[in-house]
Amino acid sequence: MSAILEVKDLFVRYRGRGKAAVRAVDGVSLSLAQGETLGLAGESGCGKSTLVRAIMGLAPVHAGILLLNGADLARMSAKEARKVRFALQMVFQDPYASLDPSMSVEGIVAEAVRARGGLGKTEVAAKVAQALEMVGLPPDAASRRPHEFSGGQRQRIAIARAVAADPQILLADEAVSALDVSVQAQILNLLADLKARRNLSMIFVSHDLSVIRHVSTRMAVMYLGKIVESGPTEKVLSRPFHLYTRALLSASPVADPVEQKKRLRLLLRGEPPSPANPPPGCAFAWRSPKEVPASVASIPGRFREVAPGHFVEIHPATVDDPEALHAAADALEANRKDG
Repeated sequence: MSAILEVKDLFVRYRGRGKAAVRAVDGVSLSLAQGETLGLAGESGCGKSTLVRAIMGLAPVHAGILLLNGADLARMSAKEARKVRFALQMVFQDPYASLDPSMSVEGIVAEAVRARGGLGKTEVAAKVAQALEMVGLPPDAASRRPHEFSGGQRQRIAIARAVAADPQILLADEAVSALDVSVQAQILNLLADLKARRNLSMIFVSHDLSVIRHVSTRMAVMYLGKIVESGPTEKVLSRPFHLYTRALLSASPVADPVEQKKRLRLLLRGEPPSPANPPPGCAFAWRSPKEVPASVASIPGRFREVAPGHFVEIHPATVDDPEALHAAADALEANRKDG
């Protein structure tokens, strides 16, 4: 299946006054096919939100390629990119901060429709009504303001604003993390329904692996601005190779209290290194549960395909048996060449 979005070696750097550049996104590559949901997981500060903001044009791209339907957004002027970026729409984490409190719901949703151009007043009003109906809000919601709604309803308004612009791709940045658990389920079901009805593709950012498992068909795990493991969601979560993925999974609670008590936590050492001053070689080596000599830690890992569609950064600090994984990757490459 061909990709509608391709990110290749993307770098996002922020430079403070008199300070070293912060490597918020450090050479990330990924792709997204039509109708697919890609989950982005990782702890706070790993770069996942910056990555989707860069795709959306809300964070500066230092280097790399960003292809949307074959057009490289990273090499377009802001005016040129704006014409094609309507295919991308974003749902932000905080439904209280992402909606203008001075505008009516109709005005908020209509703004996205009018920005595309080409529609008259009656057509815009019809699109607004359709979008509100699709997210489960009553017609009288249009005349009200955001403060009159609950958090879950506000997020429905934000989703209505996004789908009203007829996007191909939704970028959902922790779209349910600020909501109660019961409301989270409603919003996740709404997104799944809209995705099916509109054949949308989606990048879903979350630190919650249970949510990633529920919504995504494929996932990527980020650590310190890089992807360290990716593949089909069930394969990654049922058999994670990278110790960081395993640590995240061990910290994710399960519903059964008996099983929860039996689980063993895989604890990482220390705190994540500063993205303004990352260590040489394997950045994860300094937090790995395994003791690794500094001479080994300073050697970079290799990101390789170890099973069909399943990629992992291989290094003595990141996996249990690096030689076996390298052998699996070599065999996979050899089989493809022979085939």
